[in-house]
Amino acid sequence: MPRLIEPMLLYLLCDGQAHHGYELMEMARAEAITDSEIDPGGTYRALRRLEEAGCAESRWQPGQGGPRKRLYAITPLGRKHLEDWVTVIGRCGQSMVEFAERCRQRQLAPETDD
Repeated sequence: MPRLIEPMLLYLLCDGQAHHGYELMEMARAEAITDSEIDPGGTYRALRRLEEAGCAESRWQPGQGGPRKRLYAITPLGRKHLEDWVTVIGRCGQSMVEFAERCRQRQLAPETDD
C-alpha cells in the first residue's frame, strides 16, 4: 500500500494547482483509500522520485511569516504516468475483487474430513 502514494500524489496534482508536501498529505488523508497512515518521509521521497523522473516539478514559495515551502505541480509526463497507474490499479483492483470472492467461496464451502 505505501507504493500507492505515487498515483495519489499525481492524482492530487491533476487539479491544476501547485501544492506543498504537507498540503498533499492532508488531501491524501481526506481521500482515505486505505487505512494505512500516510508516511511524511515516504511522501517527500515519492515527490522527489516523481520530480527526478520528470513527472512533477517544484519551485520555492517565499515564506509569509514562516519558512519557505516547496510547491509541486504535475507535468505532461506525470499525467501520462498517472494514466499508466490507472491501468495497473484497475487490473490489480479486479484481481483483488476476484481473490476476495474466491476466499468467500472457500469460507462458505462445507468442511470435509479426510
